[in-house]
Amino acid sequence: MNKIELNARLQILGMFGVIASLLFVGLEMRQSQQIALAGQVQARAEMLTNRTLALMEGEADTYAVLIDPSGQGAGEMPNNSGISDKLLFHIGNQVSWGFGIMTNTFYQYNAGFLSEEQYSVFQKRVAQFRRNCAWREQINQQLFFTEQSFVDYWDSLPDNCESE
Repeated sequence: MNKIELNARLQILGMFGVIASLLFVGLEMRQSQQIALAGQVQARAEMLTNRTLALMEGEADTYAVLIDPSGQGAGEMPNNSGISDKLLFHIGNQVSWGFGIMTNTFYQYNAGFLSEEQYSVFQKRVAQFRRNCAWREQINQQLFFTEQSFVDYWDSLPDNCESE
């Protein structure tokens, strides 16, 4: 009787060991999948960045207007009225690039791959982008092609352009 009882206990312990190891393997597989997904999101952002950089190749003067339209160190971005089609094209590229980077960062943070400090820098950049009323048309076009979770985050931010 004592031998049967010992055998039953060992089988139960073995069963718990198998269950624990299966749980561990499952958690490792889940983590590997999250890392793979994050890698895909990163690769997509890199493709978008490379495309935007290629379109800006040789456009130093145009880019200078985009980052400092006043010539005096940032401020208001150029308004869409009265600017060339070429500059509008590059504004659209900048907005597309910005959204690619923002959505990538948003995903990476939500997947647990960025620190709170990195995320706080991201939040400041998104808020700055959100305040750019002059590019609102291009921003709204880009929002149409953006993941819903980021759109919800974007919509939760204060909008100082609503009155315009």
